[in-house]
Amino acid sequence: MIKSQIYHSKYLPTFQKLGNHSVFAIIALIVIGGTTRVMEAGLACPDWPLCYGSFLPLNHMNFRVFLEWFHRLDAFLVGSLILSKFVLSIIWRKELPNWLPKT
Repeated sequence: MIKSQIYHSKYLPTFQKLGNHSVFAIIALIVIGGTTRVMEAGLACPDWPLCYGSFLPLNHMNFRVFLEWFHRLDAFLVGSLILSKFVLSIIWRKELPNWLPKT
């Protein structure tokens, strides 16, 4: 009975896609973050949340600035994916199986 509730949910493909994209984006974030650390590019963008006062700092772009900028962009993507999955789980909470704890 539990399996039928899980596999017949119309929202399951959406949750699976968001989960798969989240895993890929988190792995990319870890790799890019490690590369940023090794290249000592962590302070290549002096201000936050922008970089040199713009979203895409083409005038200051070099490899270190690109690494830091791309790491920030990927972190934003990961945060957006996690937040969207959280919001959708609240909206679709009636579709969740009964054995799953609810707040």
